[in-house]
Amino acid sequence: MAAGLHVPRPPRLHDRWVILAVTSLTVLMTAGVTAVPAVLIHPLAVAFGWDRAAIALAVSSNVLLCGLAGPFAGGVMLRFGPRRVMLTSLVLIACGVAATTQVRSLLQLYLLWGVVVGLGTGSTALVLSATVVNRWFTTHRGLALGLLGAATSTGRLIFLPLLAAVVIALGWRWDGSSPGASSWSPCHWWRCSCATHRRRWGARRLAGCAQRRLRTRVPPTPAPSRSCPCGPPCARAISGGAG
Repeated sequence: MAAGLHVPRPPRLHDRWVILAVTSLTVLMTAGVTAVPAVLIHPLAVAFGWDRAAIALAVSSNVLLCGLAGPFAGGVMLRFGPRRVMLTSLVLIACGVAATTQVRSLLQLYLLWGVVVGLGTGSTALVLSATVVNRWFTTHRGLALGLLGAATSTGRLIFLPLLAAVVIALGWRWDGSSPGASSWSPCHWWRCSCATHRRRWGARRLAGCAQRRLRTRVPPTPAPSRSCPCGPPCARAISGGAG
């Protein structure tokens, strides 16, 4: 009796919420990277004797390229997909932040923080959030955009005190290690989630193709009767007339 009862399965979490979680983590890490200059300007000025205006020029070039990279990143996402663009951007951010901790001149600071990190953060800013929400959500777009916006503010809220504590305890060269190392975690999460989605989507696509084939299958034609070359209608007519 109990064996015949149907126990409903709990609803499975949709893939779009997993993608949203990984994108929120990426936006959070990017916001943490943008908070680094607020903590590094004074230690760099003290360590190398640089003018604060010269250091601020690297920060300004970073913000400029972060804004200019948005439209181009959107076009690249439409052509190659957000996964490849996001992974490339996270690699740029991680390498640029890690290399910035080893700078010896202002030119290196301009190239690494201004250009490399600026392009990486610009490609994972608002354009990534808009692309993911537009592609994966139809009924909860406002909620998804709100969560991604909250991730931006949360990243600055978390990383600013953390980076300040790292500078005080270990020095400014360790300051870029936290956001630089944490930028690699969304890469792995995004790759795993996309691989899982591809497997599920492939299984669903195969099941849909099989159902369509069953629906469009042409019924087999009956074999003609041996007694008459015209087929079953003629044979039934002959048998009825004979009866």
